[in-house]
Amino acid sequence: MGYAILAQARLRWLGVETNEPGPAQGAYHSAMTFASFWPMYLKEHRHRANRRLHLVGTLCYLSLLLALGATGRYAWLWTVPVVAYGFAWTGHFAIEGNRPATFRHPWLSLAGDHKMAWFMVTGRIEGEYDRLGIPQKG
Repeated sequence: MGYAILAQARLRWLGVETNEPGPAQGAYHSAMTFASFWPMYLKEHRHRANRRLHLVGTLCYLSLLLALGATGRYAWLWTVPVVAYGFAWTGHFAIEGNRPATFRHPWLSLAGDHKMAWFMVTGRIEGEYDRLGIPQKG
């Protein structure tokens, strides 16, 4: 019982809203699909500077992951999330002024980071915001 109360308090602190009482809230909206998550993800990345920091973080962490794998320096794998989250969370806390989606939907957020990076690299991110009717900032 005490665990359920702590779990509910943690979810409220993280900003997760559910209508389900009790421990079932720990599911973190398990029924959410990437298609329904994507517009929400873009709304949390309206500032171009935040998106650019995400792109830098994504490209750096992927490059670092490849380099570590190629050189066999696996002891340095701990730096991969530090690099990725360092850039992304700086964008959220310092520019966007919101909590990263990673806290609520870690796997969907990772997929969103990669999709957003791909859209940025291919020059389609502005069109995606227009298509979904999401205003941008900066």
